[in-house]
Amino acid sequence: SIKGPAFREFVQGMTLTGCRPGEVARVNKEIVNLDAGLWIFAKHKTVKKTGKPRIVYLCPEALKLTRKLLEKCPDDGPIFRNSRGKPWTRNAIRIRFRNLRKKHPELKGVIAYTYRSSFATDALEAGVPDATVAQLLGHTNTATLHKFYARLSHKIDHMKDAAEKATQDRSGGHDVPRGNLP
Repeated sequence: SIKGPAFREFVQGMTLTGCRPGEVARVNKEIVNLDAGLWIFAKHKTVKKTGKPRIVYLCPEALKLTRKLLEKCPDDGPIFRNSRGKPWTRNAIRIRFRNLRKKHPELKGVIAYTYRSSFATDALEAGVPDATVAQLLGHTNTATLHKFYARLSHKIDHMKDAAEKATQDRSGGHDVPRGNLP
């Protein structure tokens, strides 16, 4: 649905990393470590709480996108740029998503942060441990992940599979709970 390559790249950046939209918009040459396959944000939303940099681990596709954008980036500014070569602003991103929703009513409610939530939910559905997903999102524990991002309950097939796995050891149709009985 996204026609413009610049906006498609921006959305890919969010999809592949689980980053906040503002983080993707701020990626520049200083933040990128191609050898290690990382984006390292010294200044970020939770730096006062954590006292640590926000490290974004790049999958091969995100690393490839980063390399491509670095090659065409003319200066030291952000590597994700709009079709006019300007850095993405919060308002420009908001308007792009609003226009997408107008054009595609089935996308009702989809905003830039939806990609962060989808990243978390998809990772959990794929079996990535919740502590690891929280770390990938830049959280210090799993509380925020479970409170705001994980939407596994919307993945009906996944939840049905989980219910089957949770009960697969039961044999013989016993309704008696296992464990220590009085």
